[in-house]
Amino acid sequence: MATEQAVLTAEGLRHRYGDLVALDRKRVAALSGGQRQRVQLAMALVADPALLVLDEPTTGPDTQARRDFWHLVEQRRARGVGVLVTTHVIEGAAAVANRVVVLDRGAVLVDATPTEPVSRLPDRTITATTTLDVTVLRALLDLDPALARLRVRDAGLEEAVLALTAARDEGEAA
Repeated sequence: MATEQAVLTAEGLRHRYGDLVALDRKRVAALSGGQRQRVQLAMALVADPALLVLDEPTTGPDTQARRDFWHLVEQRRARGVGVLVTTHVIEGAAAVANRVVVLDRGAVLVDATPTEPVSRLPDRTITATTTLDVTVLRALLDLDPALARLRVRDAGLEEAVLALTAARDEGEAA
C-alpha cells in the first residue's frame, strides 16, 4: 500500500475488514468479544504492516469469524506479510502456518512444520463427509483389516452451526 493511495470508503472498509462499518457509532465497551477482536484486527491491519503480531486473535469471535480471520491471515501471508500468532486454537493456526512452535511451561516442545509433529503420532485422524448410513459405512470399513481401529463419529456442533449459517447466507444471496 506504500506506493498506492488508500481511499477509505465504507465499501472498501467492509471488503477489507469485514462488516465493521456497522459498528462505527458504537463504543468499544458496548461491543461483543468477537466484535472487539475484529476492530483490533482492523486497527492492526490499517497500517499494512510487513510483520503482523497477534496475541490470541481467535478468542471471542464466533466460528465463522474465526474462519474469516484465518482466511485473512492466509491472504496476508500470500502477499508476503510475516505473521506471528499466539493461540490455543491449534486447528486454525495449523491450516495456515508454515512453522509451529509449541511452548509448555516456558520450554520449546516443538519447532517444526505443522505436519512434522502429526507424523510422529502413532494414530491419525481423518475427517470425511458422507451421506452413507453409519451401518453401511461400518460394514464397508469391516472389509479391510487395516481399518480395524478406525472410529466413526457423527458431525459435531461446529460443523452443524457452519452448515446452518452457510445455508442461511446462501438463501439471503439468492
